[in-house]
Amino acid sequence: MIIPAAGLGTRMGSPAAKELLPHPNYPMSFMEKALERVEKAGATPLVISRSDKGVLNSWLEAREVPHIQIEKTPEWVQTVWASRHYWGKKNLLLLPDTEFSPEKIMEDIFSDLETTELSLGVFSVENLSLWGGIKQEGERFFIAEKLSEIQAGLAWGLIGFQADSGESFWQNYLAAQKTHEWTQVSQTVSLHQLEKFEDLTRG
Repeated sequence: MIIPAAGLGTRMGSPAAKELLPHPNYPMSFMEKALERVEKAGATPLVISRSDKGVLNSWLEAREVPHIQIEKTPEWVQTVWASRHYWGKKNLLLLPDTEFSPEKIMEDIFSDLETTELSLGVFSVENLSLWGGIKQEGERFFIAEKLSEIQAGLAWGLIGFQADSGESFWQNYLAAQKTHEWTQVSQTVSLHQLEKFEDLTRG
């Protein structure tokens, strides 16, 4: 399970490690809650940190949490791409500073990935210029990262993907990030409706 933690935390005043700040809903940090979810799902974590995040790296090393250190990337999509050499057969992207329900969707996504290349937990929003989105037209699926125009639709909160098709998918996502327009994906896709999804550090 991939946990991106290489961001600068600019929306929170650029703390040394926003992932270690107290979670507003649980008596633990954001990272501890993410790792607890990974353990409950019976998965292995892979935290993606930056080489200059000494506080977070020391914390992870002291607890023997599997992690890699990368150089600073412009956006989170590049962070995920930088981890491609470490992907497992089935992968789920878990953003540590988010809250969602039901948590069982993680199990459903992992189950999907036995036969489906891409599985997402989604929720409805009024403005896809603030979120990563996905839409279906017939049998075709399209992704977008922060659309260039205000548009209602489905945003994703969790992304599961098979390693074999993951590079193709994330290359398409990198392209979508640059254009902020809908980009077709070639993978087989399944969607799961989230009851709730919240970015706790959006402000």
